[in-house]
Amino acid sequence: MKNYFIISLCLILISGCVTKPVSLDNNFDGWTTHPYKIHTADQTFTMFADRKLTYRYDPKNYVVTVKTEGEAAYNGKGCDPTIDIRCFSETLYSWFYPNLCNQLFGTSVKTQHNSTYRTYNFLVDWLFYPQITSATCYSPGEQEIQIKQAKLEKEKREKQQEERAIQAQLRVLEGKKEKCRQYGFEDDTNGMGLCLIELDKLAVIEQQKNLQIQQQAIKNEAIARQQADAQRQRESQALINLGNMLMNMGTPAPINNRNEETKGMDKICYYETVTGKKALTVSAADICPLSYPN
Repeated sequence: MKNYFIISLCLILISGCVTKPVSLDNNFDGWTTHPYKIHTADQTFTMFADRKLTYRYDPKNYVVTVKTEGEAAYNGKGCDPTIDIRCFSETLYSWFYPNLCNQLFGTSVKTQHNSTYRTYNFLVDWLFYPQITSATCYSPGEQEIQIKQAKLEKEKREKQQEERAIQAQLRVLEGKKEKCRQYGFEDDTNGMGLCLIELDKLAVIEQQKNLQIQQQAIKNEAIARQQADAQRQRESQALINLGNMLMNMGTPAPINNRNEETKGMDKICYYETVTGKKALTVSAADICPLSYPN
């Protein structure tokens, strides 16, 4: 029973969940061989290998048809061809068709006509394209129209953005005028103009004030960090001293009484030492050392 279960499990892993493939046609008469090969599956368990890719095209309708030796497949998981060689099959519509449209007509792909038609489950679901696929390319005239249309749409979007910006400026101006009207200034007068100028000056002052508040908040945050760092250093030194004393590893290091004051760009650190009061000058942004340096 155990052996039967193991055999059954192996068969499931090998066969997977399979959608029945269409028999491959290896007759390539009348097809042009592309100089590059494509990674395809040959419907056996050996699966993927570099194989022949051929094509033909309809110059009147701008249709390109590709026939592969084997079936192009991918796992639908964002496969990266630079990491997994099996992912090279994904280049069928992402590289080969764009390359052929450009080579044959000087244009790009307009429509791809085929989707995957079967799956093969082996750890992940592999999706297979049929052996023969096709795509329609833009005609040269269509390509030019598409480029022009895209340019016109871009110009239209930019114009709309510009108009919205102008409307926003007009709304701001009207708001300022309304405020001036409330103080008795009339439209199209020198007084209205002077009022608007004064409001602009006040707005600049307000912006500068807000900027100063932001800068002060940043400075206060930096000072708070420095003070917190200094507190941590004092606590750390006190605990080290206590540990040394408890472990009888020596006398605790003296904690110097110290004060500090800031003068311009400098900070003066004062210490009470065994030989008297001493001073040490550091940058205003620095933290006074815990003890006077020897």
